Amino acid sequence: WGLSTMLSRVALVAYRQSVFVAPCVSARCITNQAFSAVNEASKKLEAAALKASTYKEPTPAQIEASEKLLEAMKTAADRPSKTRMVAVMDAAIAADNLDYAFLAVQEINKRGFQQDPVTLKRLANACIAAGQVDRAYQLTDSFMNFGVLVDHEIIASLTAGYLKVGSPLKAFNVFSSWDRVEDATQPDSALTKSLHEALKNAGFTAEAAIVSTKL
Repeated sequence: WGLSTMLSRVALVAYRQSVFVAPCVSARCITNQAFSAVNEASKKLEAAALKASTYKEPTPAQIEASEKLLEAMKTAADRPSKTRMVAVMDAAIAADNLDYAFLAVQEINKRGFQQDPVTLKRLANACIAAGQVDRAYQLTDSFMNFGVLVDHEIIASLTAGYLKVGSPLKAFNVFSSWDRVEDATQPDSALTKSLHEALKNAGFTAEAAIVSTKL
């Protein structure tokens, strides 16, 4: 009898543990108007993403420039020389591929070839033309590492570049080094006037006053 009673109690406990009460579930519904608005917003986002990722066919000029870049890279790889590395840089600039142009300059340095100001200024001016003025400034700042001196031409190019992208204070900081370059001449009056006006309009009155002494 004792064993029977024990088994009955165990069965009862097991039964009670298996019984549970389901929690209340409350459904949240949105109106048709809200659903339509969400759906419409989702479609607009998808359309914008599709438009941004749309592939653009390259122009014949772009294809030709890319082919010339590949050919120049192949030639330089087969018979490395400074002249061929510079050719790669020029081909990369023509193909709007500044990353490859910088790689070519790095390769010139890595192989121990002497850098020259003409090549480096050409790359800096390409960066400025592409709106990457900070990149051009960083390259110019490293000229001394390559044994190349900064001249007034690159100072003028950087100043004009920063004015074009709407950074008059950066333009002023570059322009301030004008008198420290060895071949310093009188800065171009049109550039000086543009810098003065940009600083004044941006509220940099102290800097504008300094530039006005060059007018």
